[in-house]
This record gives sequence, C-alpha cells and structure tokens, in this order.
Amino acid sequence: MPKSYLEMSKPVLFVVEGKNDAKRLREIDPNIEVFVTGGMHFSKKEVSYLKACVSKYEIVFLLDPDGAGEKIRRRLMEEIPSAGNIYAPIHLAKEGNKIGIEHIKISDLKEILNYNVKYRVSRGTWTLKKLYEHGLAGTKEAKKRRQELADLEQIPYANAKTFVKILNRYDIKENKVFKG
Repeated sequence: MPKSYLEMSKPVLFVVEGKNDAKRLREIDPNIEVFVTGGMHFSKKEVSYLKACVSKYEIVFLLDPDGAGEKIRRRLMEEIPSAGNIYAPIHLAKEGNKIGIEHIKISDLKEILNYNVKYRVSRGTWTLKKLYEHGLAGTKEAKKRRQELADLEQIPYANAKTFVKILNRYDIKENKVFKG
C-alpha cells in the first residue's frame, strides 16, 4: 500500500467538495488534478466520469471533516470502493463556525497530503463493547478520546456507534488504541 499520494504509481485525482477546496489544493501545486463534487448533489453522470477515471488515476477523497463530507464520502465509496481517503483533522479545518478544506493553512495541508492514504478493508472486529473497554464510549472523556484517535489514525471522527464501523472499515487494530 502506498505511503502517501506522492508514492502512488498512477497520477492522483483528488475529489473535493467545492471550488474553494480545489483552489486551496492548487495553491500547493497548480498541476494537482482535482474533481469538484459541488457538494452532495452530484449527478450520475459525474459519478460515471469518476468511475471511468479509475483506470487512469488513483482516486483519493479529500472531503471536509464534517457530516456532509462524510455523507459524500460514503456515497462515493459505494460507487468507487477502490478509492483512497485522506482525512483532515477537524481542528485544522475550522475557521470560526465554518469547516472545510479551504480553511486549512497551506503548511498544514501539505502535511495532510503526506498522510497515509486510507483504503476500505472491512476486516476489523470492533464492537461497541470494545469501545467501552477502551474508554471510547460511556465516559465523559470518550468524545475527546475518539477525536484524538481519529486525528492520530487520520480517520473520520464520529459518535460511538458510527466509530465502530469506521474502525472496522479502516482495519484499525485494537493494539494501536490506548487503554481507558
């Protein structure tokens, strides 16, 4: 598995939500190839285009670390399961009440682009019970601990029930998680 998008054998096509996200990426490199979904309301034609790009490009989702970004990610992953994902920590993508890739400082965005690209593997054995055992659910610190783990592993943050699915989807090993 490639360490970062820089080490991939095919050129990378980043999928982002908005034109400002694309603009921000091109501030790093004007030659970065970007596909803009325009939010949640992308068409079947756009999805077909992305599917056709799989043979030529490594598709990598770089979507906003919020609920809308995760919905877009889930929808597109159903259509393009081979796509990779890079997650931006929410604290880096916040500007006031707004959350988005376009709000990330260039230096932080460069670092984010060098994160390991995550692929869906669905092999984990996480359960809600295990989240409780690790202090990731059922305590007043659980939300903070899930956020810290999400940032550390570059995976999306979510409530406990959804976090179980995310940990399993990206095959996060139990021994990588700090004990409660």
